[in-house]
Amino acid sequence: MKRTLGLLFTLLSLITTYANATINPGLNKFGPQSNFGPHNNPGLNNFGPQSNFGPHNNPGLNNFGPQSNFGPHNNPGLNNFGPQSNFGPHNNPGLNNFGPQSNFGPHNNPGLNNFGPQSNFGPHNNPGFNNLTPRTFNSRF
Repeated sequence: MKRTLGLLFTLLSLITTYANATINPGLNKFGPQSNFGPHNNPGLNNFGPQSNFGPHNNPGLNNFGPQSNFGPHNNPGLNNFGPQSNFGPHNNPGLNNFGPQSNFGPHNNPGLNNFGPQSNFGPHNNPGFNNLTPRTFNSRF
């Protein structure tokens, strides 16, 4: 019995350590559960609930809406101003994600992209002034 309790306590300790494995050297964690996973946020991040819900790196002015980062990705710019703006593994190094679910898949958006809901609904690359209307790119291109 004591051995079982000891193993259970060790397991819970490891889970807690993993869940809290975050580095936040900036003005972070302004909302509830803003850092809900192992990630690094060295900027003005996490202003909404569950803004970082997975392992990722956000070194800019990111995550102003609920669940703006719902997966493993990197957002080094002025990103994630709407709910679930990053719903998958992708990289957004520009002024991206101003609408709900603007990035719903694995893709790269290095420009002024994603101003409407679900403007990027698949794996694709948008290196310009793209996606000004809802569901602009609803394909694999």
